[in-house]
Amino acid sequence: MKKKTVKDVELGGKRVLLRVDYNVPMADGVITDDLRLVESLPTIEYILAAGASVLIVSHFGRPKGKWAPEFTLRPLAAALEAKLGRKVLFVEDCIGHKARVVAGNLRPGEVALLENVRYYPGEEANDPNFAKQLAQLADVYVNDAFSVDHRAHASSAGVAAFLPGYAGLSLAKEADRRWRGCSARRSGPFMPSSAGRRWRIKSLCWRICCLSPIRCSSVAAWPILFWSLPELKWKNPGRSR
Repeated sequence: MKKKTVKDVELGGKRVLLRVDYNVPMADGVITDDLRLVESLPTIEYILAAGASVLIVSHFGRPKGKWAPEFTLRPLAAALEAKLGRKVLFVEDCIGHKARVVAGNLRPGEVALLENVRYYPGEEANDPNFAKQLAQLADVYVNDAFSVDHRAHASSAGVAAFLPGYAGLSLAKEADRRWRGCSARRSGPFMPSSAGRRWRIKSLCWRICCLSPIRCSSVAAWPILFWSLPELKWKNPGRSR
C-alpha cells in the first residue's frame, strides 16, 4: 500500500509536529509499560538525524477538556529523555504563548514534549481553530500514532489541513502489516482474530467477515482477555482511553 512517510520529505532545518500515543499505563506516577515510548523512538531518531527539531504531541487519559494534574504528560518527558539519551524539554501547554516561544527557539536536533492536548475541548471536537494553533508551531506534520489514527481529532486529523502530513515509521509499519494480511491470497479458509475494548468495532468486523464471499471464520477474542481465572468472574473492561 503506497503512502507518504516521513522518509519522503526533506526535513533539514524544519520543525516537525509529531503525533504519538503516550497514553501509557501508570501507577502512582510511575510508568508500568513503556512499549509506546519505545515504539516512537525510531521515528524521533530519524527526524533528528535528518537535521530537524521535534515537537511531540500526545493525549493522556480523559481529562474531558479541563486541566487535571493526574493527566499531565510531565512524567513522560523524563522517561523519554532516558530512552533517547538526550534532553527533552517539557512544555506546560500545547498551544498559546508558551508553546510558540519554545517552538520558535527549538534548534535542529532538539526535542520538546507538549502538554496533554486533551486539556482542551477543541482536541476531541476537532476544532479547526485549535488544529490551526497546533499547526502554527511547526513546518511539517508526522502522525506516528496508529492507535488513534482512526479518530477525527484535531491532533490526529485536523492538523493535516494546515500542514503537509506524513506517516511515521511505526504507523507505516502497522498499516503495511495489516494491508499484507488483508490482501494476501489464500488457498483455503482462514481465521482472523481481534482483541481490545472496542467490542462494537470487532462485532462489525465479524459481521463483514461472515457476509464475505471468502470462506472464513472469525473469533472475537476480547471477552477472553477480561475473564479472570480461576475465579471465573466477569470483569468490566471499562472504556477505551
